[in-house]
Amino acid sequence: MKKRIRAEKGIIAVILAATLLLSGCGQASKQSDPTQSSPQTMQEHPDHVQSEEADDQVSGFTLESREFSTLFNSEFFTYTHEYSGAKIVCIKNKDPELAFGIFYHTPYVDETDTNHIFEHSILSGSGKYPSKNVFFDAASKSYTTNINAFTYNTFTGYPIASQSQEQLMKLADVYLSCMVDPDILTNENIYKREALRYQLYNENDPITMSGTVFSEDFGQLTHIQSEAFRNISRTLYPDTCAANAIGYLHHNYDTLTYEKVLATYERCYHFDNSIIMLYGDMDYVPFMEFLDTEYLSREQKKGTDLSAYKNQKITAGYEKLTVPSPAYIGDTTDNASIVTYGIDLSDASWESLIGYDFLTNILSDDNGPLKRRLDEAGIYQQSSCMVDYFSAIPFFEAILYNANEEQAELYQDCVQEALKEISEQGIDKKLTAAMIKSLQASGYLSRDNTDVAFNNIFPLVANYWSHTGESNYFAMYEQVLDKLEKDTEQTIFK
Repeated sequence: MKKRIRAEKGIIAVILAATLLLSGCGQASKQSDPTQSSPQTMQEHPDHVQSEEADDQVSGFTLESREFSTLFNSEFFTYTHEYSGAKIVCIKNKDPELAFGIFYHTPYVDETDTNHIFEHSILSGSGKYPSKNVFFDAASKSYTTNINAFTYNTFTGYPIASQSQEQLMKLADVYLSCMVDPDILTNENIYKREALRYQLYNENDPITMSGTVFSEDFGQLTHIQSEAFRNISRTLYPDTCAANAIGYLHHNYDTLTYEKVLATYERCYHFDNSIIMLYGDMDYVPFMEFLDTEYLSREQKKGTDLSAYKNQKITAGYEKLTVPSPAYIGDTTDNASIVTYGIDLSDASWESLIGYDFLTNILSDDNGPLKRRLDEAGIYQQSSCMVDYFSAIPFFEAILYNANEEQAELYQDCVQEALKEISEQGIDKKLTAAMIKSLQASGYLSRDNTDVAFNNIFPLVANYWSHTGESNYFAMYEQVLDKLEKDTEQTIFK
């Protein structure tokens, strides 16, 4: 499964479904970090989940930090495994749905989709658990509430959930055996099944291409939002990893090889390039002892260094592009474009990114300054704003859907005017308070959902870690919300 989650060097991008994407860049000024604050320590809360004191040392793990999340009523204990270099986060709460996940930092070095291919291939089988496809064996022959794997722009994850700790540990053993000794390393047929193969059933038939990932990617051929995201990233960040999008094997199949897929494993799949998460109302000590004894103590630190894929030069300037997007014969092209205006945020701190992300909620709101200006300009199509901090390099983007090329400059003007208004006048205080309460309530209510770890916690922590090496995302997020709530003079945005 692949994931795309959408953040002056500005960009305007317009895609006409049959013909085009407009993109542009402008240099960002460095922002101060008014939301910057020290790491949050655990604090008492009326509904605080009760737990024993965390040991500083557990089976080769050393405690780094301990924090409390009010939103999820959970304690976050972060440890480092000294021998292997792995980081582990134990998320303690009263949720009976337990979860395990291991995540690797996997930068997208090109667009052959090797990270996505390896995510599919690595769970085919291992030396300890030989199988045609052990992932489906585990899913169908165990007591799981959820089992999956997913690829994002900067990390790849392998999570499992169950209400039985015994089952969860057995499933973690299956997953981890695939991480250290996957059959894909010696069986090229797995590559042909999951990535790409050429087929000829009859000498008179045409040669066809197939493969699980190839078919998934080809299914996105005319997906205009994917095209818009890809081209805004390529225009903002040319010649960097941030320009490489997930899901484009169908455009680059001719450069894909089995050896290139295996290189992904050698580059990224080491415990000192991983973060492990345990979640729920479980006894963490035996789980950590299992991880240490069976896996982590058997692999010494590799010295994995992927900094070259992060510290890449960003070209300053402004660009405006029109880029075609594929469409099928007969598809309508009237009012079928996407206009995207983007601003580079590579110099922003993560505290600032969260603050800017809050700002985009205001901009996207029907009562916000952008909607008012769009109505005045006669632009009535759907518009949304967001900060994409799941990209390799974060950026702000404002998006106009079902648009036409002629609206591009007018839309950009409306976005700039709305941002200028906020910087000069601030945001309506009632709207700000309502938005903060809405975000807080959303977090509180999500505690009662199923798959809280899968959907609400694991991806955000893993993404933050893949960018910073740290795991305290929710402590930082909640501190920013607290500062926004107390900033009655709105000094953060003015």
